[in-house]
Amino acid sequence: MAEKTFDNESINYMREIVKFLEAAGSEYDKGSSGEAIRLANCVRVLVHSDGESRSLLDRMDLMKLAFYDGSPDYDSKLGLPFSGLAIVTLGGKTQKYVPRLDTNLRIQFSPFAKFWTKPVIVDEENNINLNREAIILAVSKSRVGVLASTLTGQYDNIMVKANLPDIEAAHIPAAMLELEYASARQIAFELMVTLNEQCGDLLQLH
Repeated sequence: MAEKTFDNESINYMREIVKFLEAAGSEYDKGSSGEAIRLANCVRVLVHSDGESRSLLDRMDLMKLAFYDGSPDYDSKLGLPFSGLAIVTLGGKTQKYVPRLDTNLRIQFSPFAKFWTKPVIVDEENNINLNREAIILAVSKSRVGVLASTLTGQYDNIMVKANLPDIEAAHIPAAMLELEYASARQIAFELMVTLNEQCGDLLQLH
């Protein structure tokens, strides 16, 4: 990565968010499903720009990073429902969706535009076609799930600094909630890998 100059405030804010992503991801994996909401909002802070706000990575001129993409590419010729970011667990009393994390052997690093907009949940029969952006925005507006109370202070500090604008996002049907939450957890994981591999020395994430 080419040497850049960053202000201390941005670097410290990045570190704060990354530490929270690690902690909230761990709590999500332990069963605090509502942490997907907090993860989604932190992803918004990091990479989602719109007419009212610029993402932290954009302000730091880091949107040209190669983003870790753990999703296979959707093949429409198969004509099957597709979940690129989450998989269904096998065995046990109930099946559930869990994030892929690093289980996909066909890893690629993609420009942000491809990473953010490629289809990652598709069900043509039910007219569902979601990319990472749609998932993050929808999950960030959800209010369903258990939260880890120990992380509330950290999260609130991040959000006060972020001052995220209110957004309109698609409502998540109950049948899709677990899949979209697991996908949001995966997206947060992918950003963690991206930052660790390409900005780790700068941000002291290793």
